[in-house]
Amino acid sequence: MHILIVDDHAFVCEGLKTTLIDTLDDIQVTTTERGEEVLSILSQNEIDLIILDLFMPGGYGGFGLIGLLHERHPCLPIIVLSASENSVHIRKCLDLGVTGFVTKSAPKESLFEAISKALDGERYVPKYLIEAL
Repeated sequence: MHILIVDDHAFVCEGLKTTLIDTLDDIQVTTTERGEEVLSILSQNEIDLIILDLFMPGGYGGFGLIGLLHERHPCLPIIVLSASENSVHIRKCLDLGVTGFVTKSAPKESLFEAISKALDGERYVPKYLIEAL
């Protein structure tokens, strides 16, 4: 399995990469801090899942990037990992086709559940966020 992590904070990318490698078997992780590199990475690698920060600087971030990715790679699962718990943001992400939404304050088990569900073709949103929606 090959996961692409997209987050504008290098610390988050490296910490998440280490957590994924330490927890999951047979995994390859690519990271980028720049949204504009995502399409290039996708053209050069077979990516099974993207974990994407919602709010990234520049024109290649946020909802626009999610929409572009879903348009060009409609079968590629995308999990948004965000500090936002705003129901409007969550709903918009789901409407744009993301497979999962996990807050950065959630326990790591939430992310692993989201990954598992996404790879099985299911959507994931934590119960407490569903209630907020």
